[in-house]
Amino acid sequence: MTMRFTRWILLLPVLAGPLPAPAGEQPQLLELWNETVCYVNNERIAKRDVEQAIDPMIMARLEDYRRRMMAAGNWTAETQRQYHDLLMPDFRRELRNLVRQKLMLQEAKEKKLEIDKVNYQKRLDKRIQDLRQYGVLGKPGFTLPEVREFVREQMLIQEFQSTLVTALDLPNKPQVQKYYHDHQSQYMRPPMVKLRIIKVNAEGGGSETPYSRASELRKDVVDYGINFADLAREKSDDPETRARSGLMVGPEGEPYIDPEQNRVLAPIVRKLGVGSVAERTSKVFEMDNGWAIVFLEERRPAGPAELDSALYDKIRETLIQEVVKRKEKEWFLAALKRSLVLDGSPNPKPIPVTFFFPDDPTVTDDPKPDLKTAREEPKTTQDKGRTAPAKP
Repeated sequence: MTMRFTRWILLLPVLAGPLPAPAGEQPQLLELWNETVCYVNNERIAKRDVEQAIDPMIMARLEDYRRRMMAAGNWTAETQRQYHDLLMPDFRRELRNLVRQKLMLQEAKEKKLEIDKVNYQKRLDKRIQDLRQYGVLGKPGFTLPEVREFVREQMLIQEFQSTLVTALDLPNKPQVQKYYHDHQSQYMRPPMVKLRIIKVNAEGGGSETPYSRASELRKDVVDYGINFADLAREKSDDPETRARSGLMVGPEGEPYIDPEQNRVLAPIVRKLGVGSVAERTSKVFEMDNGWAIVFLEERRPAGPAELDSALYDKIRETLIQEVVKRKEKEWFLAALKRSLVLDGSPNPKPIPVTFFFPDDPTVTDDPKPDLKTAREEPKTTQDKGRTAPAKP
Protein backbone atom coordinates (compact mmCIF):
# COMPACT_ATOMS: atom_id res chain seq x y z
CA MET A 1 0.00 0.00 0.00
CA THR A 2 1.45 3.38 -1.03
CA MET A 3 0.27 6.86 -0.18
CA ARG A 4 0.69 10.04 -2.20
CA PHE A 5 2.42 12.96 -0.54
CA THR A 6 2.84 16.44 -2.00
CA ARG A 7 5.70 18.18 -0.27
CA TRP A 8 8.16 21.01 -0.63
CA ILE A 9 11.80 20.12 -0.26
CA LEU A 10 15.13 21.67 -1.04
CA LEU A 11 16.01 21.47 -4.70
CA LEU A 12 19.16 19.44 -4.10
CA PRO A 13 20.86 16.87 -6.32
CA VAL A 14 19.33 13.43 -5.93
CA LEU A 15 22.46 11.57 -6.91
CA ALA A 16 24.86 13.44 -4.65
CA GLY A 17 24.78 14.70 -1.10
CA PRO A 18 23.09 18.00 -0.17
CA LEU A 19 24.85 21.13 -1.34
CA PRO A 20 24.83 24.42 0.58
CA ALA A 21 23.00 27.35 -0.96
CA PRO A 22 25.23 30.14 -2.31
CA ALA A 23 26.08 32.80 0.24
CA GLY A 24 23.30 35.32 0.69
CA GLU A 25 20.72 33.24 -1.20
CA GLN A 26 17.67 31.48 0.17
CA PRO A 27 17.24 27.79 -0.66
CA GLN A 28 15.12 27.29 -3.75
CA LEU A 29 11.89 25.45 -2.98
CA LEU A 30 10.01 23.52 -5.63
CA GLU A 31 7.09 21.14 -5.57
CA LEU A 32 8.79 18.02 -6.88
CA TRP A 33 5.94 15.50 -6.89
CA ASN A 34 6.09 15.04 -10.66
CA GLU A 35 9.64 16.28 -11.23
CA THR A 36 11.75 14.20 -13.61
CA VAL A 37 14.51 12.41 -11.71
CA CYS A 38 16.15 10.61 -14.60
CA TYR A 39 15.74 9.24 -18.11
CA VAL A 40 16.31 5.59 -19.02
CA ASN A 41 16.90 5.60 -22.76
CA ASN A 42 13.69 7.23 -24.01
CA GLU A 43 11.64 6.81 -20.80
CA ARG A 44 11.47 9.08 -17.78
CA ILE A 45 11.27 8.30 -14.08
CA ALA A 46 9.49 10.92 -11.98
CA LYS A 47 9.94 11.71 -8.32
CA ARG A 48 6.46 10.37 -7.66
CA ASP A 49 7.45 7.01 -9.18
CA VAL A 50 10.32 6.72 -6.73
CA GLU A 51 8.34 7.84 -3.70
CA GLN A 52 5.54 5.40 -4.49
CA ALA A 53 8.13 2.62 -4.35
CA ILE A 54 9.39 3.64 -0.89
CA ASP A 55 7.95 1.91 2.17
CA PRO A 56 4.77 3.89 3.00
CA MET A 57 5.63 3.79 6.71
CA ILE A 58 8.86 5.66 5.99
CA MET A 59 7.03 8.23 3.88
CA ALA A 60 4.39 8.64 6.60
CA ARG A 61 7.05 9.35 9.23
CA LEU A 62 8.71 11.91 6.95
CA GLU A 63 5.39 13.60 6.25
CA ASP A 64 4.68 13.71 9.97
CA TYR A 65 8.09 15.34 10.54
CA ARG A 66 7.39 17.95 7.86
CA ARG A 67 3.97 18.79 9.27
CA ARG A 68 5.30 19.14 12.81
CA MET A 69 8.07 21.45 11.66
CA MET A 70 5.66 23.59 9.65
CA ALA A 71 3.14 23.74 12.51
CA ALA A 72 5.90 24.92 14.83
CA GLY A 73 7.03 27.53 12.31
CA ASN A 74 10.34 25.73 12.05
CA TRP A 75 10.28 24.65 8.39
CA THR A 76 13.65 26.28 7.75
CA ALA A 77 16.54 25.59 5.42
CA GLU A 78 18.12 23.47 8.17
CA THR A 79 15.05 21.31 8.87
CA GLN A 80 14.49 20.88 5.14
CA ARG A 81 18.05 19.66 4.78
CA GLN A 82 17.39 17.22 7.61
CA TYR A 83 14.27 16.05 5.79
CA HIS A 84 16.33 15.61 2.63
CA ASP A 85 19.00 13.63 4.48
CA LEU A 86 16.36 11.32 5.95
CA LEU A 87 14.67 10.76 2.58
CA MET A 88 17.66 10.32 0.29
CA PRO A 89 18.99 6.86 1.35
CA ASP A 90 15.61 5.23 0.62
CA PHE A 91 15.05 7.46 -2.41
CA ARG A 92 18.36 6.49 -4.01
CA ARG A 93 17.84 2.79 -3.29
CA GLU A 94 14.41 2.76 -4.93
CA LEU A 95 15.67 4.85 -7.84
CA ARG A 96 18.33 2.22 -8.51
CA ASN A 97 15.66 -0.48 -8.44
CA LEU A 98 13.39 1.45 -10.81
CA VAL A 99 16.19 2.01 -13.33
CA ARG A 100 16.98 -1.70 -13.20
CA GLN A 101 13.32 -2.56 -13.76
CA LYS A 102 13.00 -0.07 -16.63
CA LEU A 103 15.95 -1.65 -18.40
CA MET A 104 14.51 -5.12 -17.83
CA LEU A 105 11.15 -4.09 -19.27
CA GLN A 106 12.78 -2.47 -22.27
CA GLU A 107 14.82 -5.58 -23.00
CA ALA A 108 11.83 -7.85 -22.39
CA LYS A 109 9.89 -5.90 -25.00
CA GLU A 110 12.80 -6.13 -27.43
CA LYS A 111 12.83 -9.90 -26.94
CA LYS A 112 9.03 -9.98 -27.30
CA LEU A 113 8.61 -11.89 -24.04
CA GLU A 114 5.04 -12.68 -23.04
CA ILE A 115 3.31 -13.46 -19.77
CA ASP A 116 0.79 -16.19 -19.01
CA LYS A 117 -2.68 -14.66 -19.37
CA VAL A 118 -4.38 -17.00 -16.91
CA ASN A 119 -1.77 -16.36 -14.23
CA TYR A 120 -1.97 -12.63 -14.98
CA GLN A 121 -5.71 -12.58 -14.32
CA LYS A 122 -5.24 -14.44 -11.03
CA ARG A 123 -2.58 -12.02 -9.84
CA LEU A 124 -4.60 -9.03 -10.99
CA ASP A 125 -7.68 -10.22 -9.10
CA LYS A 126 -5.58 -10.75 -5.97
CA ARG A 127 -3.98 -7.30 -6.29
CA ILE A 128 -7.36 -5.61 -6.73
CA GLN A 129 -8.75 -7.50 -3.74
CA ASP A 130 -5.83 -6.38 -1.55
CA LEU A 131 -6.06 -2.75 -2.65
CA ARG A 132 -9.81 -2.71 -2.09
CA GLN A 133 -9.25 -4.12 1.39
CA TYR A 134 -6.77 -1.32 2.16
CA GLY A 135 -9.19 1.26 0.77
CA VAL A 136 -6.83 2.69 -1.85
CA LEU A 137 -8.25 1.23 -5.06
CA GLY A 138 -9.09 4.06 -7.45
CA LYS A 139 -6.85 6.62 -5.75
CA PRO A 140 -3.92 8.26 -7.59
CA GLY A 141 -1.39 5.56 -8.38
CA PHE A 142 -3.98 2.82 -7.83
CA THR A 143 -6.52 3.36 -10.57
CA LEU A 144 -7.59 0.21 -12.40
CA PRO A 145 -5.46 0.94 -15.51
CA GLU A 146 -2.43 1.63 -13.28
CA VAL A 147 -2.99 -1.58 -11.32
CA ARG A 148 -3.29 -3.60 -14.53
CA GLU A 149 -0.06 -2.09 -15.85
CA PHE A 150 1.75 -2.68 -12.55
CA VAL A 151 0.83 -6.37 -12.42
CA ARG A 152 1.68 -6.86 -16.08
CA GLU A 153 5.08 -5.19 -15.69
CA GLN A 154 5.96 -7.13 -12.55
CA MET A 155 5.17 -10.41 -14.29
CA LEU A 156 7.14 -9.34 -17.36
CA ILE A 157 10.14 -8.50 -15.15
CA GLN A 158 9.94 -11.94 -13.55
CA GLU A 159 9.72 -13.53 -16.97
CA PHE A 160 12.81 -11.64 -18.06
CA GLN A 161 14.72 -12.55 -14.89
CA SER A 162 14.06 -16.21 -15.59
CA THR A 163 15.91 -15.86 -18.91
CA LEU A 164 19.11 -14.77 -17.16
CA VAL A 165 19.69 -18.18 -15.57
CA THR A 166 19.87 -21.44 -17.49
CA ALA A 167 19.77 -25.03 -16.25
CA LEU A 168 23.55 -25.18 -16.60
CA ASP A 169 23.89 -22.33 -14.10
CA LEU A 170 21.96 -24.15 -11.37
CA PRO A 171 23.93 -25.86 -8.58
CA ASN A 172 24.37 -29.64 -8.76
CA LYS A 173 24.69 -32.16 -5.93
CA PRO A 174 28.52 -32.00 -5.60
CA GLN A 175 28.33 -28.20 -5.38
CA VAL A 176 25.70 -28.38 -2.64
CA GLN A 177 27.78 -30.91 -0.71
CA LYS A 178 30.92 -28.79 -1.07
CA TYR A 179 29.10 -25.71 0.16
CA TYR A 180 27.83 -27.68 3.16
CA HIS A 181 31.32 -28.88 4.11
CA ASP A 182 32.90 -25.45 3.52
CA HIS A 183 30.26 -23.70 5.65
CA GLN A 184 29.58 -26.38 8.23
CA SER A 185 29.94 -23.88 11.07
CA GLN A 186 26.76 -22.20 9.81
CA TYR A 187 24.80 -25.40 10.29
CA MET A 188 25.76 -26.33 13.84
CA ARG A 189 22.86 -27.53 15.94
CA PRO A 190 22.52 -27.24 19.73
CA PRO A 191 22.05 -30.28 21.97
CA MET A 192 18.59 -31.62 21.18
CA VAL A 193 16.25 -34.29 22.47
CA LYS A 194 13.63 -36.63 21.10
CA LEU A 195 10.73 -36.24 23.49
CA ARG A 196 7.21 -37.56 23.87
CA ILE A 197 4.53 -35.96 26.00
CA ILE A 198 1.18 -36.82 27.57
CA LYS A 199 -1.03 -33.88 28.53
CA VAL A 200 -3.98 -33.94 30.91
CA ASN A 201 -6.38 -31.02 30.72
CA ALA A 202 -7.38 -29.21 33.89
CA GLU A 203 -11.05 -29.76 33.04
CA GLY A 204 -12.80 -33.08 32.46
CA GLY A 205 -11.88 -36.56 33.59
CA GLY A 206 -14.85 -37.20 35.90
CA SER A 207 -14.32 -37.36 39.66
CA GLU A 208 -10.58 -37.95 39.33
CA THR A 209 -8.46 -34.80 39.52
CA PRO A 210 -6.24 -33.95 36.53
CA TYR A 211 -3.13 -34.33 38.68
CA SER A 212 -4.26 -37.77 39.84
CA ARG A 213 -4.93 -38.84 36.26
CA ALA A 214 -1.46 -37.72 35.18
CA SER A 215 0.09 -39.53 38.16
CA GLU A 216 -1.73 -42.74 37.26
CA LEU A 217 -0.53 -42.50 33.67
CA ARG A 218 3.04 -42.10 34.88
CA LYS A 219 2.64 -45.15 37.08
CA ASP A 220 1.37 -47.14 34.08
CA VAL A 221 4.65 -46.36 32.29
CA VAL A 222 7.13 -46.67 35.16
CA ASP A 223 5.58 -49.46 37.26
CA TYR A 224 3.61 -51.50 34.74
CA GLY A 225 5.78 -51.13 31.63
CA ILE A 226 3.13 -49.74 29.30
CA ASN A 227 4.70 -48.20 26.21
CA PHE A 228 4.70 -44.40 26.54
CA ALA A 229 3.96 -43.80 22.84
CA ASP A 230 0.95 -46.15 22.93
CA LEU A 231 -0.34 -44.51 26.09
CA ALA A 232 0.07 -41.02 24.62
CA ARG A 233 -1.86 -42.03 21.51
CA GLU A 234 -4.74 -43.34 23.64
CA LYS A 235 -4.83 -41.10 26.71
CA SER A 236 -3.30 -37.69 25.97
CA ASP A 237 -5.76 -34.78 25.92
CA ASP A 238 -3.70 -32.85 23.36
CA PRO A 239 -4.98 -33.80 19.88
CA GLU A 240 -1.90 -32.49 18.04
CA THR A 241 0.72 -34.55 19.89
CA ARG A 242 -1.70 -37.46 20.37
CA ALA A 243 -1.80 -37.88 16.58
CA ARG A 244 1.99 -38.35 16.69
CA SER A 245 1.91 -40.74 19.66
CA GLY A 246 3.05 -37.89 21.88
CA LEU A 247 6.08 -36.95 19.77
CA MET A 248 7.09 -33.29 20.07
CA VAL A 249 8.46 -31.75 16.88
CA GLY A 250 10.47 -28.69 15.93
CA PRO A 251 9.30 -25.68 13.89
CA GLU A 252 9.87 -27.49 10.59
CA GLY A 253 8.43 -30.80 11.75
CA GLU A 254 11.76 -32.39 12.68
CA PRO A 255 11.52 -35.03 15.46
CA TYR A 256 14.10 -33.31 17.68
CA ILE A 257 13.60 -30.18 19.76
CA ASP A 258 15.79 -27.83 21.76
CA PRO A 259 14.21 -27.95 25.24
CA GLU A 260 16.12 -24.84 26.32
CA GLN A 261 13.80 -22.83 24.09
CA ASN A 262 10.87 -23.76 26.33
CA ARG A 263 11.03 -22.33 29.85
CA VAL A 264 8.67 -25.01 31.20
CA LEU A 265 10.35 -28.01 29.60
CA ALA A 266 13.97 -26.92 30.08
CA PRO A 267 14.29 -27.64 33.84
CA ILE A 268 12.26 -30.85 33.50
CA VAL A 269 14.37 -32.31 30.68
CA ARG A 270 17.66 -31.43 32.39
CA LYS A 271 16.81 -33.90 35.16
CA LEU A 272 16.04 -36.81 32.84
CA GLY A 273 18.52 -39.61 32.26
CA VAL A 274 19.02 -42.07 29.42
CA GLY A 275 18.99 -45.26 31.49
CA SER A 276 15.91 -47.00 32.83
CA VAL A 277 12.31 -46.12 31.99
CA ALA A 278 11.99 -44.44 35.39
CA GLU A 279 15.03 -42.25 34.65
CA ARG A 280 13.62 -41.30 31.27
CA THR A 281 10.12 -40.47 32.55
CA SER A 282 9.54 -37.12 34.20
CA LYS A 283 7.57 -36.37 37.31
CA VAL A 284 4.14 -34.85 36.80
CA PHE A 285 4.46 -31.11 36.13
CA GLU A 286 2.11 -28.24 35.41
CA MET A 287 1.82 -27.09 31.80
CA ASP A 288 -0.68 -25.13 29.69
CA ASN A 289 -3.45 -24.96 32.32
CA GLY A 290 -3.13 -28.67 32.96
CA TRP A 291 -0.62 -31.37 33.87
CA ALA A 292 1.87 -33.35 31.83
CA ILE A 293 4.58 -36.00 31.82
CA VAL A 294 7.35 -36.39 29.24
CA PHE A 295 9.49 -39.32 28.18
CA LEU A 296 13.05 -38.89 26.93
CA GLU A 297 13.75 -41.21 24.01
CA GLU A 298 17.11 -39.83 22.92
CA ARG A 299 19.64 -37.09 23.56
CA ARG A 300 21.45 -35.82 20.49
CA PRO A 301 24.70 -33.95 21.20
CA ALA A 302 25.59 -30.63 19.62
CA GLY A 303 27.27 -30.83 16.24
CA PRO A 304 26.82 -30.17 12.54
CA ALA A 305 23.34 -30.78 11.22
CA GLU A 306 22.98 -33.74 8.91
CA LEU A 307 22.71 -32.97 5.22
CA ASP A 308 19.21 -34.37 4.95
CA SER A 309 16.72 -33.49 2.24
CA ALA A 310 15.45 -30.37 4.04
CA LEU A 311 18.93 -28.91 4.61
CA TYR A 312 20.00 -29.94 1.10
CA ASP A 313 17.06 -28.02 -0.40
CA LYS A 314 17.81 -25.02 1.82
CA ILE A 315 21.47 -24.89 0.74
CA ARG A 316 20.56 -25.40 -2.91
CA GLU A 317 18.09 -22.52 -2.72
CA THR A 318 20.83 -20.35 -1.18
CA LEU A 319 23.16 -21.22 -4.06
CA ILE A 320 20.44 -20.56 -6.62
CA GLN A 321 19.85 -17.10 -5.15
CA GLU A 322 23.59 -16.39 -5.34
CA VAL A 323 23.62 -17.44 -9.00
CA VAL A 324 20.58 -15.28 -9.76
CA LYS A 325 22.13 -12.31 -7.96
CA ARG A 326 25.44 -12.71 -9.81
CA LYS A 327 23.85 -13.17 -13.23
CA GLU A 328 21.52 -10.22 -12.70
CA LYS A 329 24.43 -8.02 -11.60
CA GLU A 330 26.39 -8.99 -14.72
CA TRP A 331 23.40 -8.21 -16.90
CA PHE A 332 22.64 -4.91 -15.14
CA LEU A 333 26.23 -3.72 -15.42
CA ALA A 334 26.32 -4.52 -19.13
CA ALA A 335 22.88 -2.97 -19.70
CA LEU A 336 23.91 0.28 -18.01
CA LYS A 337 27.05 0.55 -20.11
CA ARG A 338 25.18 0.09 -23.38
CA SER A 339 22.23 2.31 -22.40
CA LEU A 340 21.70 6.01 -21.99
CA VAL A 341 20.73 6.75 -18.37
CA LEU A 342 20.64 10.49 -17.72
CA ASP A 343 19.82 12.59 -14.68
CA GLY A 344 16.82 14.94 -14.65
CA SER A 345 18.72 18.23 -14.58
CA PRO A 346 17.99 21.00 -17.13
CA ASN A 347 21.05 19.77 -19.05
CA PRO A 348 20.85 15.99 -18.49
CA LYS A 349 24.14 14.22 -17.88
CA PRO A 350 24.92 10.49 -17.78
CA ILE A 351 24.52 8.96 -14.33
CA PRO A 352 27.75 7.20 -13.28
CA VAL A 353 27.54 3.42 -13.28
CA THR A 354 29.02 3.41 -9.77
CA PHE A 355 25.85 5.11 -8.49
CA PHE A 356 23.99 1.84 -9.07
CA PHE A 357 26.57 -0.26 -7.16
CA PRO A 358 27.32 1.85 -4.06
CA ASP A 359 28.66 -1.08 -2.03
CA ASP A 360 30.71 -2.75 -4.75
CA PRO A 361 34.27 -1.38 -5.07
CA THR A 362 34.94 -3.62 -8.09
CA VAL A 363 32.59 -1.57 -10.28
CA THR A 364 34.19 1.39 -12.02
CA ASP A 365 32.97 4.03 -14.43
CA ASP A 366 34.21 3.22 -17.91
CA PRO A 367 34.15 6.01 -20.49
CA LYS A 368 30.66 6.39 -21.90
CA PRO A 369 30.14 5.60 -25.59
CA ASP A 370 29.40 8.41 -27.98
CA LEU A 371 25.84 9.47 -27.19
CA LYS A 372 25.07 9.54 -30.91
CA THR A 373 25.49 5.77 -31.01
CA ALA A 374 23.29 5.11 -27.98
CA ARG A 375 19.97 3.35 -28.46
CA GLU A 376 17.61 6.28 -28.58
CA GLU A 377 17.97 9.70 -27.09
CA PRO A 378 15.33 10.81 -24.56
CA LYS A 379 12.47 12.71 -26.01
CA THR A 380 11.70 16.24 -24.91
CA THR A 381 9.48 16.05 -21.82
CA GLN A 382 7.23 18.77 -20.50
CA ASP A 383 7.23 18.68 -16.71
CA LYS A 384 5.56 21.34 -14.58
CA GLY A 385 6.11 23.94 -17.26
CA ARG A 386 9.80 23.23 -17.81
CA THR A 387 11.41 21.37 -20.68
CA ALA A 388 13.89 18.55 -20.15
CA PRO A 389 16.24 18.65 -23.15
CA ALA A 390 16.76 15.46 -25.06
CA LYS A 391 20.54 15.91 -25.11
CA PRO A 392 22.93 16.51 -22.24
